Amino acid sequence: QRNLALKSVWGALLILSAKFTRSDYPRVQKEQKLAIFYSGLDTLGKVEGGNEDNDLLYSVRCIFNAMGWILKSETTLNDFEGRDPIGKSLEYLTNLPDGAWGEEPQLVSGALFFFQQSCVRNILSTNQEFEALMLLCARIAKLVPSTAFSKDFTTIVLWTIKKLDKHFIRKCGIIGALAAVLQSEGLKEDTLAKAHELLQEVLKY
Repeated sequence: QRNLALKSVWGALLILSAKFTRSDYPRVQKEQKLAIFYSGLDTLGKVEGGNEDNDLLYSVRCIFNAMGWILKSETTLNDFEGRDPIGKSLEYLTNLPDGAWGEEPQLVSGALFFFQQSCVRNILSTNQEFEALMLLCARIAKLVPSTAFSKDFTTIVLWTIKKLDKHFIRKCGIIGALAAVLQSEGLKEDTLAKAHELLQEVLKY
């Protein structure tokens, strides 16, 4: 019942958060937006990363999407002083079992949207965060290649590798994950083309 309630609440908050960037939507105070963002972080901290309940995973997908929209609506790193939004988000996703990514495919797009906005809004700030995010990208490419290769995924990888040294890029698994995708059967030609193009870009570093 609790997970079903979370699903309902965060479904509504996602719809609300997605309107924050619209010019025709009434102006919302930054404090109100951040209250939703912090609530998302707190929820991630309270739910178990190993739980594959569909209602919970749907809620998590909504949380990441909502936080992504809030980042897009003129937030900066200073707005999150002392709250560690990246570390908490990465911790939750890192603890997710492999099967969870396939149970809720939209979780992939939600997480990628959040981290894409984290990159372009310069919310990521430490080498540790960039390394952890690249490891997560390698894992996503390996586990769910059919849904991983979006514009957000490409933006994250190309943004992140600029912040990392060549030794880490070679050992983090992203090159192997992309190469494995190219050897996979049953994937769409568009997915294979995106993986090939991204691999070529990564190999330049």
